[in-house]
Amino acid sequence: MDCGDRPICDEDDDNCGATSGGSCSEVICEEGEMIELGPCERCLCQCTGDGEGEGDELCCSEDLVWDPSQGACVEEDENPGCD
Repeated sequence: MDCGDRPICDEDDDNCGATSGGSCSEVICEEGEMIELGPCERCLCQCTGDGEGEGDELCCSEDLVWDPSQGACVEEDENPGCD
C-alpha cells in the first residue's frame, strides 16, 4: 500500500502503522491481502499471515479514505466508490 507521506493510523488517529484487533480480528484472508471494510471507509484490513489468516486494521488520515482501485489513501472525491 502506498499512501505517500500521509500516515496510516488507527481510528483515533493514533498508533500509526499496523495495529491488531479492531474490526479486523474476525477477518479471514490470504497473507498480504487488503480487505476494505466498506465503500468509502477510512480503514481496511491487511492480512498478517500469522497462521490464523486474521487481519490488522490500517486507517487513513482523518480527511482521507481508502481506495482499493488505487491501493492508496485518497480524498473522498477521488474515490469512485464514494458516489
